[in-house]
Amino acid sequence: MGNIRLTVHPLSRNDIAILANLFEASFDYYIHHNSPFFIDYLRNLRTLIGLGYTAILADGALLSVYQRYLDNFIEQKIGNFRERQQNKLLIALSTAEMIGSAVISFSALKFPQYYDDFIEALYYTIVRNPEIIDYKKDAERIFNQLKGSRW
Repeated sequence: MGNIRLTVHPLSRNDIAILANLFEASFDYYIHHNSPFFIDYLRNLRTLIGLGYTAILADGALLSVYQRYLDNFIEQKIGNFRERQQNKLLIALSTAEMIGSAVISFSALKFPQYYDDFIEALYYTIVRNPEIIDYKKDAERIFNQLKGSRW
C-alpha cells in the first residue's frame, strides 16, 4: 500500500456473531435458490478464507486459532454449504472467526497489498448480495470498518 496508512479496528465478539449471521443468510439464499452465481459466490468465499490464511501464515501469531476454524471449513467440502446444509451454521461461524483473526494479522503486517483483495472478496460475499437485505446496515457497517479509513 505504499505510503498509505490504514486504520482498522479488530472485530468485536458481537461483530463476529453478526458476520456469522450475514454469512448464514447468504448461505440460505443459495441453498434455497438455484442461482447461476453460486459458483462465483463459493469462489469468493474460498478466496476470502485463503487470503486470510496467507496473512495468518505471514504473521504467525494466530495460526493455531485460524487453523482450528480452517479445518472445520475444509471438512465441510471446503465451505460448500450447499452440499453440507446441515452444517451451514458451523461454516458461517468458522468463516466469521477466521475473518476476525485475519484482520488482526493484516493489521500486524501493516496491511499488505493483498488486503485490498481480501476486502473485495468480503464485499462480494456479504455486502453486494441482495439476499441479505434485512441485514444490509450491519453488512455495510462491518465492511466499512474493515475497509478502514485511509489517511
